[in-house]
Formats: sequence, structure tokens, C-alpha cells
Amino acid sequence: MALCSDLCHLEAGPIRDVGGPTADVYGELTGLGFCALATRLNLSPVDAFLDIGSGHGQLVLAACKYGVVTSTGIEMSSTRHRAAIRARAASPRHVQRRSSLVCGNVVSDAGDVAGALAGATALYVSNLMFSDELNLQIARLLESLPLLRVVACIVPFESGLGGFTAEADPALCEMSWGSCTAITIYQRSGVFAAVADEADDAAKAPHKHRSGRRSTRRGVSMIHKAEPPTRVVSKYPSANMWCAPSFALEAGGLEVRREDLGVDTAFWLRDVISRSDAARMVAMAEQMGFDRGAGDEAERRNGALSWCFHDELLEGLMKRISPHVPWAVAVHAPGERPRDEHLPSLGGVTPWVRQVHGAPEGLYTLDTLNARARIYRYDPDSTDGFSPHVDEVWPAGRLTLGDGSREPTLNYDSWRYSPEADGEWTWAAGDRVSQLSVLLYLSEDFGGGETRLLPGNAAQVSVKPVTGSALCFGQSFKLGREVEHSAGALLHEGRPVISLPGRPSPLRPSPKYVLRTDICYTMPSPPPDDVAADDASSDDLQDPQAAQEMTIQLSGDVKIRRLQLAVLKEYGYDTSAWDE
Repeated sequence: MALCSDLCHLEAGPIRDVGGPTADVYGELTGLGFCALATRLNLSPVDAFLDIGSGHGQLVLAACKYGVVTSTGIEMSSTRHRAAIRARAASPRHVQRRSSLVCGNVVSDAGDVAGALAGATALYVSNLMFSDELNLQIARLLESLPLLRVVACIVPFESGLGGFTAEADPALCEMSWGSCTAITIYQRSGVFAAVADEADDAAKAPHKHRSGRRSTRRGVSMIHKAEPPTRVVSKYPSANMWCAPSFALEAGGLEVRREDLGVDTAFWLRDVISRSDAARMVAMAEQMGFDRGAGDEAERRNGALSWCFHDELLEGLMKRISPHVPWAVAVHAPGERPRDEHLPSLGGVTPWVRQVHGAPEGLYTLDTLNARARIYRYDPDSTDGFSPHVDEVWPAGRLTLGDGSREPTLNYDSWRYSPEADGEWTWAAGDRVSQLSVLLYLSEDFGGGETRLLPGNAAQVSVKPVTGSALCFGQSFKLGREVEHSAGALLHEGRPVISLPGRPSPLRPSPKYVLRTDICYTMPSPPPDDVAADDASSDDLQDPQAAQEMTIQLSGDVKIRRLQLAVLKEYGYDTSAWDE
């Protein structure tokens, strides 16, 4: 939603009379913007949050999910107030209990408006389009509120805010008309500042109110506050590898749905995580910091980091995804496809059968997501993107948290492969390898940025990111060797991101954020030690983390290869290296 007026002149007129000629123009914080603001306001379970100019009520409902004791919105427009009432009615019951919406004039009405103001401890006012006179009236009103400890506003109060001190650094929060809009934070000065410390103590012990009585807020689904991220070490060092052991997903409320895309192995999983969880993941990733170096991935042009998931987060995500992915993969060599009647069945469902060159044959059973996820950031209106490539398989990792004397450590499974196409592999019982990529989109407020699927034998498909949903598709066992890509491995690319039209030019446009991880399967039982020793020397085997390199690989089939080259040429890529 851009800055706009959605009101007829009969309703807009009185609002303009109160707040000036642009007071009816409306915009709001996005989910990501609210999370950034809530952090700066230090919202806690003892806070009564108030949104002046609450519009459609999204901030009021988001604050309830964040865990404040009450959240209230005051809106002068009856049209927007009715929209907020509908949104509240569609919210979970605990959100309805803790939220209230008032239609009225904040500077002149009594009754419910006055009651909401009197009890507020944390307040936000979206005053970008208010007149100077209205901003002055609001400032004088806020100075009189006895419990108010912190105020946030887009336009600083010209005459200041008596009893409050403006923080030197504004909060940079994403708005519906753009990102990184500066919001001024005023903190109560003097004796009232102690309220903030008390609120912080309550946040650390949310089961008690300030009076020491047990809270009656049972079953409230809060957005958990996570501690800062921690560096992770591994056998194969990454300069930008992190974990966030206190990060937790919101509990329940979502129903994941699978939609097949009709392109090789690609399918879509809707609503894997909530929009607020996605926003908090972005905020956490920004704390970790993005590295612009592409390393061995020459096709990648973006910011990147590695986020190593702790067991609880890994299990929470896998619980949502696992019912919608193959429970097993039957891998076979070219020309040796098993007969259907010989395939095992689980609940009437047979494994995904795929032809793979140069990899152990047998049944791979579903295990987990890879503990090592990658977060990519694509800046808009730049050269950022991801050229056509095929994702390759990866060993599963496991994060071991530190105990104070040592840092968190990521360890990978120990399988090795031969660089020769027909060479042997070695692996231990229980080793796991990825078979499917997962692209979990964490933002969508931009133009472009599609993931384009480029199958060799069908028309290309563009998938537009949807926050909280995931795109899944097959990976390849090629691993840089002179073998064909595995059946179902999908050529794809990340398209450049562009700004949405109609946004004010000084505002920085929104980047694209995507989490990429792998669905891992337990490998078949390894051959006896004496057989493996006879077939291969460990000195001849490759470590996949050390040797893996992503490259653009085209089909060996002449007709398919021509189709792929035609697609790449159409999108402006230099194909001279592959032209015959």
C-alpha cells in the first residue's frame, strides 16, 4: 500500500479540517517495520501500546502478538475503523481479548479516547501528513499522559516533547510506501525512565506482573524476543557463519499447503512461516550482517550469510515441511530403474524415483533440513541476481551449541565421493545427503526478483516471491564431475530486483530476502568395510564441502541443449562458451 487517500470527500473533509489538507492520506508500517520499531521501543508484557491514526489496525494486532498486555488504536476515519474491526474479528481470540479499536478525534474527544490515552505506556503516531498545528496539539497532549514512557513519530515535534528526550539515532523502519523511513524515538526523562527498566525486567520474567501476582495471560502466542546472534565455527571455516539459539517460531496457526508447478520436480509450499516470523528472521540476519563476496559461486551476485539452525528451530521447520515432501528417494543408475511393484510404500505412497549418475544406488529416507541455511539479500536497482545454475547436493550438518568455554560448532556428515564418474563413494551408517532445495521467501515488497525455472524440455516458469512461502525442487549429484545432471535437478535463476513504482524517491527501496536450505535424506546402508576398501582409496575421494562448485551445466541431449541455449540467449546471457 502506497501513501494514498481511500476516503470519499464527505469523510475526508472533516479529517482535513482537523489535521490539515493532507491529513486523510494514509500509509502504515509493514511487518518488518513494526518488528524494528518494537525492538527500539523495548515493548514488553507490561506495556499498554497505543497507535494514534491506527488506520486498518494492523499495528494494533501486531503489538498483541508481540506480547503487550493491551493494544489500542485510535482512528478518526469510520471507513478505516470498520476495516480494522473486520481484521480484529478475523484474528485469534487472544488477540481480540487484548486489543481495542476506538473511532474518534484524539485531541478533542473524551470517553474511550481519553481512557485509551490515560493508560498508554508506549505510543506510536504516524504523523507524516499532519499539519504543524495538529502535531503541536498532539505533543501537548502526550506531555500530560502520566504513564507514558516512550513515544515514536515520523515527523519530530518542532517544539520538542516536554519531559521526554529524543534519542540521537532514529529507528529505521520499513513503511508501506518504502523502506528505512526514519522514526524519532522520545524517551521519558527523569524518574519516569525507571518504568522502562521495570518493563525490561518483566520481559525477562513474563509470567509475573509488576505486582508479583501470577499472570492470567495463558496461551498467548507471543513473538519471541531473541538474543543477539553468535558466531559459529566449523571444519570448513566460513567468515560469516552464525547461529541464534534463542530464536523461536510463533506457535501454530498456519496450515501449509502444497501446489505442484508442473515443472520437473518443482512445487510450492504456502504459509510455511508467518509474516512476522519472516520479518524477525530478516531483522536477525541484518544483525548478523551480509557478506558481499561470492566465493566459489561465480553466478551469485548478492549479500549472503550462513545461519546455522539449532535443533528446536530445525525441528519446528521440518515438522511443517515434512508432510509435503517425498518420504523417500529411490536412486538408480541409468538404465536400471526399479520396477514399480518392487518399490516400498508408506501409506500407499511410493518413493520419488530418480536416475542419478555416479552416486550410491538404493533407498534414501527422509531425515531433516540441513542445519546450515543461507540467507541471501538482493538489493534493488542494482546488479544483484543469481545467474542460471543447478543446485548440487550437500552433506547434512549438525549444530553443537557452546557451553561457555567453547563456541558453537557446525559438523558435517562424513561421506566422500570419487572424482571419477564411475568411482566409488564412502559413507558411514546414518550419513545424510540433500536431495531437494528449499527457497523460503522472507520478503515480497519489491518489483522483479522472481525465481525463474528453466527446464530443458518445457516452457520456463517465473515464481514470484510470497513472504513465508517456499519453492522446492531437485538437486544434482554432478559435483563438478563429467556426468549428466541427476534427473529432476532444475536449472533456475534469481532475477534482479527493482523498486516498486510510485514511492517517494528519497526512500530506500526494499531488498529481496530469501532463505535457502536443503531437505536431507539418510543414505542407504554402506557396503561392508572390506568391499569399500577394495574399491576405493580414501586419498582418491573428494570432500563435498571443499570441492563443490556451482556452475552452469547444459544437457548432453542435442535438442534439449539447443532449447536451453535459446532460453539463455533470450535473457541476454553470453552463450558463446557453449555455442557449437
